[in-house]
Amino acid sequence: QLLCNDKDLSKKYAREFGFSVPNSVMFRELSSKTNMIERVKRLKLPLVVKPNFGGGSSGISNNSLVHDYEAAVNLVEFHLTTHTTPILVEEFIAGEEISILLIGNKKRIAFCGETKLVINGQSYFGDRIWGYEEKKIDDSNVDFMTCHLISPKEREQAIHIFQSFEKVEYMRIDGRITNKGFCLIELSPDCYLGPECDFEVAMKDLLGLDYPGTLKFIIENSLNRD
Repeated sequence: QLLCNDKDLSKKYAREFGFSVPNSVMFRELSSKTNMIERVKRLKLPLVVKPNFGGGSSGISNNSLVHDYEAAVNLVEFHLTTHTTPILVEEFIAGEEISILLIGNKKRIAFCGETKLVINGQSYFGDRIWGYEEKKIDDSNVDFMTCHLISPKEREQAIHIFQSFEKVEYMRIDGRITNKGFCLIELSPDCYLGPECDFEVAMKDLLGLDYPGTLKFIIENSLNRD
């Protein structure tokens, strides 16, 4: 969980398994604005500015997507004065937002499914991120749909990274589908499992399970060590 919640470290780890990840730069402390702008200019606009450590879109709002370098640095300065974690600036990835859903352990995969995010009927995000506004404040326009967009190779990469961890029973691997394939954005080993979550949607469509059945499946998997 520590590795996965460190956004920069988890992407470095994911590269070892063949995943594509966004280019990024890290800011651990304030420096001159000129120096900071020079660093972010290594990246292609637009950019996403967010705390490096944490989950659940903590510190990530719709305003975290910026379209010029000075705005990115201003947001970095704001975050560094209000958070204790380093701040990550990464290239925005346009595409459909996909979650690869895995249940199992190091020896076997009990379930592997895939959903895509839909907000206000839209599934392709060319200039939008999933901030806390829709995730935490009002998710009434947020839906998940079962899909089959990742390649067999990307599916095997997902299984490989899932089984690389010593103690993991379920995980969501989030990313976006581009014309070059799946680009990983985040690993979530402690993802939301409440009603209408993406696990429930996928397991209902693929296995015919209702919500209690989904929870039962996850719990029984955690008890099965074979």
